[in-house]
Amino acid sequence: MILTDRHKATLRAEHARCIFKLSEALQQETRHELEADELRIEAEHLLSEIDSKITKFGTELAYDSQVNIQWR
Repeated sequence: MILTDRHKATLRAEHARCIFKLSEALQQETRHELEADELRIEAEHLLSEIDSKITKFGTELAYDSQVNIQWR
């Protein structure tokens, strides 16, 4: 996340995917649910800016479709 955050202007899809995956991990801990929700919202917002046709944000596939294969 640190790497994609530094380059989020050019790695927007990668950053959105990274945030999405982090939100999934944080969702496993009840004490981090609020942070997980905030990250998920941020990831969805970034993905919708990248491709406004995407309507299902809750799957990894939605993000993978926008990310270069070398970053997955």
